[in-house]
Amino acid sequence: MNDEERQAVLYRSVREFPDYPSPGVTFRDITPILKDPEALRSAIDLFESHLQRNFPQVDVIADSRGFLFGPVLAQRLGIGFVLIREKGKTSWTHRVRVLHPGVWKGRD
Repeated sequence: MNDEERQAVLYRSVREFPDYPSPGVTFRDITPILKDPEALRSAIDLFESHLQRNFPQVDVIADSRGFLFGPVLAQRLGIGFVLIREKGKTSWTHRVRVLHPGVWKGRD
């Protein structure tokens, strides 16, 4: 399967909820990808292909859905995996760098 076919599988798998959580915003639910082996394989393959072109030394994935894909990608690429969490969401306090909440949540 080529990248275009993999992308088509993913587009068919993602559910859209217009005007959620607020008017003008479309929430895209990726959970159907997780229950479909072909879609999940397509997602991981596309991520892996992209990361191989960019030569990562460590796979750094932000909290939430990234945790679902990050460890598998790191294993495939033979690199380490680093979790990034919001302040107060970890049980340890050392080596924690705080990002501005707007940056973390993808807001301006």
